[in-house]
Amino acid sequence: MRSVNGEFQLDTDKGSSRWKRFETTHALSAAAMKDRRSLDDSGDVPIWWAVPLDGLNAPGYFWSFFPTKTASYLAGILNAPWKTNEDRQNLLTGPYNDEMIVAAARMVAARLPELATAPYPRMAAAQQAVACQAAMRYTAPRWLTT
Repeated sequence: MRSVNGEFQLDTDKGSSRWKRFETTHALSAAAMKDRRSLDDSGDVPIWWAVPLDGLNAPGYFWSFFPTKTASYLAGILNAPWKTNEDRQNLLTGPYNDEMIVAAARMVAARLPELATAPYPRMAAAQQAVACQAAMRYTAPRWLTT
């Protein structure tokens, strides 16, 4: 893997792909703090989104520093210290993950313009916005209604 002009070039035996990585830190609310993972001690939680620039229409996955089996319509990898079941394969429901999903959606929406490409930058950004909304709706419908 190498970084070129703010993009990451990933070369594997299956080919080459270009990625961008975005990150934010979310300050948890009191309700989310009560529901957080038992070993966590910080109220500031990092969230990363790694998005394949050549595969924006492919489904993605949630990671909790390792892959989970929780899929998303949002392309790429949404990595954060999610609250998962014991085998770390699936995200759990609850105030902590609910709040983290909303924070991740805000980060994705804010960074969408950076993924727009010529000659139709507004169309590309609009397509990603629809994908972001679909991803959040698919993963947990109630997260979009609050």
